Formats: sequence, C-alpha cells, structure tokens
Amino acid sequence: MYKYSFLVFLFMCAVIGCLAVSCVSTRPREEETIPYESISKLIAMGDPQKALEEYEKALKEDQDTSRSKILHARLLLLAGKTEEAKQELLSVINPENEDPEALFSLAIAHGMEGNTEKQKEYLEKILIIKKDYTPALSYLGEIYLEENNTKKAAEYFNKALEIDPMNFVSLLGLAHIQMVKKEYEKAIEFYTRAIDVDPDYSFAYMDRSNAKKKNKDINGAIDDLTQALQIDPDYYWSYIDRGNLYIKIGKSDKALLDFNEAIKLDPGYFIAYVYAGGIYYSQKEWEKAKYSYETVLKLKPKYYYIFEPLGVMYYREKQWDTSISMFTQAYQYNPKEFSYPLLIALCHKKNNREKKATDYLNENLRHLPKESWFYEVARFFLNPQNDFYVQKCYKEEKNEIRKKRLLFYMAAQYLLLGNTNTARKSFLEVTNLERKDLPEYDLAQWELEQLGGNMNW
Repeated sequence: MYKYSFLVFLFMCAVIGCLAVSCVSTRPREEETIPYESISKLIAMGDPQKALEEYEKALKEDQDTSRSKILHARLLLLAGKTEEAKQELLSVINPENEDPEALFSLAIAHGMEGNTEKQKEYLEKILIIKKDYTPALSYLGEIYLEENNTKKAAEYFNKALEIDPMNFVSLLGLAHIQMVKKEYEKAIEFYTRAIDVDPDYSFAYMDRSNAKKKNKDINGAIDDLTQALQIDPDYYWSYIDRGNLYIKIGKSDKALLDFNEAIKLDPGYFIAYVYAGGIYYSQKEWEKAKYSYETVLKLKPKYYYIFEPLGVMYYREKQWDTSISMFTQAYQYNPKEFSYPLLIALCHKKNNREKKATDYLNENLRHLPKESWFYEVARFFLNPQNDFYVQKCYKEEKNEIRKKRLLFYMAAQYLLLGNTNTARKSFLEVTNLERKDLPEYDLAQWELEQLGGNMNW
C-alpha cells in the first residue's frame, strides 16, 4: 500500500506543483487559470492522457518556456511516455541551467524505467545544486526504503522534515519504517501527522488503519477505513479490509455488506466472493455459500481453499462424484490432510460403489501414517465387519478433537452397515466438536438431519 500511495502522491506533487508555477504568466488571470485548473482536475480523476491533450492545447499559446516544457514532460510521464518526457527535459537542461525541477523529473522518468542508479545520480546532483530541495531528499528516502535500507531511508526523510516539517512523503516514509520495526504507536503518530497535512488523501487513512489493526485497535482501524471510503467510495480493497475487521469483532452482517459492495465494484475479481462465501458457509446459508465458491472456482480455478467447503456442500447434496472431485483437488494441494482420502472413500461407499472405495483405499493406504487414527479408519472401511482396532484407537485417543473426528467416520460406516441407532448417537456426539470449521462437524449435522433430527438419545 505504501509504495503505491507514495508514487501516486509523488506524481501529483510533481505535476500540480509545476502547474502552480506555470500559472504565473503575463496573461490575464481569468484566461490563464481555466486550462490549468482543468488539468489538475483531470489528473485527480486519473486521466493523464486527457490531461496531456488539454495541456498541449494550452501550450500553443505559451511555447518554449522551461516551466511549460517541464510541465509537459511530467504530463508525458503520467501518460507513460517516458522517452518523449526525457527528450523534452533534456532540452531544458544545459551547463548554464541545471534546473532542479527538470532533474527531478528525469529522476522520476528513470525510476519508471527501473533504473535506480540513474535515479540516485540525478537526485544527488540536485542536492549539490540545492541542498534543501525536499522532493529529492524524500525521493531518495523512498528509493532506499525500497532497497530495505531503512537506516539510510530514515536519514533522508528526517533531513526533509528538518527543512519542511509538513513534508507529506517523508511522514509517510517514516511511518512505514516504524511499521517495519513493529513500532505501531510511532507509525500511527507519523500517519496522523501526514493526515493533518493532507486530510483528503485516502491512502494515509488506509495505512493508519493497518497500523491500528496491528496495534489491536480494531474499532479505530475500522473508523479509518470508513474515513478512507468517504473520500474514495470506489476503492475495492477498503471494503475488503473493513469487512475482515468486522469479522474480527463478530459483526459478520456488516462484513457481508462490505464484501457485497466490493463485488458490485468489481464482479470479476475473486477475493470478495471468498470472504462472502465464508460468512454464508458459517451461517449455514448453503446455496449462497455454494454460489460464492462456485464463482471463485470460475474466476480462479486453482484457489484451493474452496475445495474442501465445496466438497462438503456437494456431499450434502449427494452429488458424490463432484464431492469426490473437490476432495481430490483439496488433497492434491494439501497432501498432509489425511481426512481427504477418507472422505473420498466414504463418497464412493455412499454411492454404492464399495469396490471403488476398496480400490481407492488399497492404493492410498501406504500414504497414511500407520500410527494415526486415519490409518485405522481406512482399515475399518476396508474391513467393516471388524471394528476392534478402530474402537481401540478411539478409546485410547486423548485429544477430544481427534477423537470426535474419528467417531464421525465410524458412525458413517455403522450407518452403511445398518446400525442406525449407534450411528445416530455417534453423529450427535460429533456435533459437540469445539472446532465448528471442520468438515466432520457439518457432515455429522447433515447426517442427523437425514436420520430425522438430532434428538438426544
């Protein structure tokens, strides 16, 4: 977030700062302000190409001045035309006129091309000419920050603040350094100072929100994101971040509103569907959860976190083959979660394909740790008439979560054997799982529903 917000602000400062100088002219004020004011608005609206076109119209009346050429070059930079911008800037610079503004713009151009050494060269040259040129100091700070040299970065940021205590970029830079050092209180102080300088810059609130979240001030973090959204109501990630904060404080309904707002803003991006689906899933709104996760599957087919919940939901719908497909993919991405082969085998069994279940387990039994409950369940699935070893494993298991997970598979097999009462009692016990996010919990509840309720026997 910091790097993006810095670059946006840097360009805005560079261009609009030059606009302010360019407005000083011999023409009457009512004529000169109209084109330059419109350029500022177009830049703020994020249309540099249109801003460039408007400027070039205005340039026809005011050609060949250094100020106009530098402004033109900066607009070219905003439009991504770095080579044209560099040529325009080099026409301004000569041994008698090493203009810091032009050199600074050249540094930006080389930065856009990824030439850090040239960036530094031009910025350091500026400081020889004009040692109190704060944009060069703050930009050097940013470069060293990108290189993870926080000590050198802080040195330049602090120099800029000694000259100009309201240097916005340096305040943001020092805030970021404090975040790296996990000094969240200090980071919040710097972000607050930056916000005092420019209270309409939404990214500063977003960054401060992150600092407050790290400092365990969740409500304060939410307040900052709310402020950021008042400034920029169309920024997708502010809704995502605020929604996740609402989840942290148990306000899932408000979180859902934010995730759905993000979906409206960008229905083609997957992450809001992931979070919305997670809430629907936890609320047992299965159709909405399935729709959300199936949308994720279309938008990002390899997003493996959704395979397990989709497998559970297809199991509940008795779509055995689709459930097997989901659990198979989940197992491929997480081969240490040995419940997946058990669930796959169980789907085969419930679909009256005992041979396929047997073949699958015989093929995969060697992958299961022999001293684990997964192994004993697999053996029980292979030889359902003999539950001695799985019962022994169940009785000896001390961990309550593992014990109840094991019991689910025993209950499922007992149900297939026609031992309905034992199965029902066992499923009921599984629903006392502390971990409500485990697939065995949701499937035990479903099995009880199929058996006609979850009455206490």
